[in-house]
Amino acid sequence: MRPVSGVTPLPDAAEWRQATIERAPNLRVLIGTTADEMAAFYGPHPFFSALRRVPVIGKPLALIAQKAVQAKAFDKPTDQLADLLADAGAGVYRYRVGSLHPANPFGACHCIELPLLFGDGESWQHAPMVEPLTASEITAIGVRTREHWGQFVHTGEIAGSRRVHALP
Repeated sequence: MRPVSGVTPLPDAAEWRQATIERAPNLRVLIGTTADEMAAFYGPHPFFSALRRVPVIGKPLALIAQKAVQAKAFDKPTDQLADLLADAGAGVYRYRVGSLHPANPFGACHCIELPLLFGDGESWQHAPMVEPLTASEITAIGVRTREHWGQFVHTGEIAGSRRVHALP
């Protein structure tokens, strides 16, 4: 369910890393994750639904599992790639999308950026990931998101933000 280095047509890990480092100085990169990438996958899953119903320990255990998978599948690889690029001279901007509304059970789930980037509030108002926001609230948040990301597409920069460089 993901690319595997060294399997045609992809280069092996060492070749890919070297090519990335060589090309990095000419790149401007916007890279990030959401705060709750796995929530949409683990939320409705029958096993995790049952686990959350176990008194006292169920909800914390389900959250620990969800966060562990998120760290391995999303957070750490994103951090590693951003650091590799920044260390090699790329201009790297990082983002983290948070929950759009505290009453939404999906939090800042995987793909929460899509309603903010594509379409208007009316097109997305019935999507479970944005409830209970109104169409106008979704549109307003989307305008701000598109302004920032659009500025990056046009200029390679985001005004009022700073590039992130990895620590030595």
